[in-house]
Amino acid sequence: SLWRVSTNNVLVSSDLRLISAAGLKSVDIASDGSGAGLLVWSTDTEVRAQRISLDGTLLGNAISISNGNDKPAAAVTYDGTLEQYVVAWQRVVSPGNSDIYAATVTTGGVVASTFQVSDAPTEEGQTDIAYSALNGQTLVVWSSKEAGGRPAIKARRLSSGAPVSPVFVVS
Repeated sequence: SLWRVSTNNVLVSSDLRLISAAGLKSVDIASDGSGAGLLVWSTDTEVRAQRISLDGTLLGNAISISNGNDKPAAAVTYDGTLEQYVVAWQRVVSPGNSDIYAATVTTGGVVASTFQVSDAPTEEGQTDIAYSALNGQTLVVWSSKEAGGRPAIKARRLSSGAPVSPVFVVS
């Protein structure tokens, strides 16, 4: 469900049913700053998106971002420099080995590119993503299970819809 709140924090409408997906695992939303947004959700096997207006109206059809061995915790941000959304998620390669992928999606709802963010031979997941207008870059972060089961948080910077830094350890 989605609740729409005015700029002065007054509930305008509630319980807008936008999607119905079996096995729903995560939901995230990003605004393009001009009254539209991209709602992203993941199930056990796919990542999908739906453009949405400020009043909750669905714009166009649902978009398949990725399907196959994709897992929960897809995340989305709006890249103001690129003027596209960037979606990040976990893809299972084999048991105990998963990678992080990302895709750019136009404001018209077209998947413009898909690329690998990290391919370490470990279990990676729990993605999140944010855009910085200060440097025009996007930061993807995720958890990683290192050798011996030691947890780590890793990240990689993106610019213009492509990685621009090596993967680095945050914690």
